[in-house]
Amino acid sequence: MTALLRMSQSFACAFALGQISELTKKISDEEKKQHVSIPWTAIRVIRNHIIHNYEKIDLEILWNTVTKDLQKLSKDIEKIIN
Repeated sequence: MTALLRMSQSFACAFALGQISELTKKISDEEKKQHVSIPWTAIRVIRNHIIHNYEKIDLEILWNTVTKDLQKLSKDIEKIIN
């Protein structure tokens, strides 16, 4: 894998996480309180880190978040929606 491709994938992953965090702002505090298993604060913190400290992102943590944590978050959100 070329360095450019790795960098592009990292940008895409970081952008997607930032977007997910932005979208959680539309969820009311009351709704969030009903779903305490979802790490709302961590979602907000990772967004702030991506936006304000982009050059310091640990790519291994980013990749683990995308490949492991998002799967669980997706399942939790599906339970809320359905």
